[in-house]
Amino acid sequence: MPQNHEYQVTVKLDTQTRNTLATQGYALYGFKAVKTGATLGRPTVWFSWKNLLEENVVGWDPLYNAYISVASQKEGEAPAGLIDASTKRPIKIGQTMVVDKTGGVSVTAEGTPNCISVDNNSTTLYNTGLSQVNPNDGSATPLAAFPLHGDMTVTMEPLQQIILLFASATATQVSTVVEKAIGHGVFIDATENKKIEIPYVIDKGWDTGGKIYIEKIEKNQNIVGKLLKG
Repeated sequence: MPQNHEYQVTVKLDTQTRNTLATQGYALYGFKAVKTGATLGRPTVWFSWKNLLEENVVGWDPLYNAYISVASQKEGEAPAGLIDASTKRPIKIGQTMVVDKTGGVSVTAEGTPNCISVDNNSTTLYNTGLSQVNPNDGSATPLAAFPLHGDMTVTMEPLQQIILLFASATATQVSTVVEKAIGHGVFIDATENKKIEIPYVIDKGWDTGGKIYIEKIEKNQNIVGKLLKG
């Protein structure tokens, strides 16, 4: 698993915990937060991995892609299901990805400070969002999905906040919209604390150590508001 990233959260498991999670088919799932004024957005599974070690390093760097995908939802509905973020471009903070009338995309240096924007010059409804290299397999996978209407712009600010949880490896898959926590987890704000360690013990759960930047998440808790900040 990748190490020596700008941001790292190390999930520590004792031998019994690791063996139990591995033999009973659990995976570690991750979600990452985005700030935006766009409505009807939904978080997506950023990564999952089943090959658990006693020290599992969730590492990332502030490098992003902007994407668009075909919108399958009806007008006025939020994105749902599996998001295909294959139409994407590397993009920097302060830049804009422009969608032309045919669905082609390009990146311009003009944009909103501290944010990434996607500007739709077509009359087609797409879904859009940011994708980021995930700590499991190195592919860029979406963090969230937002409706992008024709002749409209969605502006997003990536945040260094994540949710981690353990759940069955078959509970869901990467790039899928999730509104409620599929297991007991933790919300971690790594904005100021870039190197964090957190233990998880079977039958006891997550040990936050009383740290104010770590908050427990209950199973079935709505996580939309934790991950998509207005």
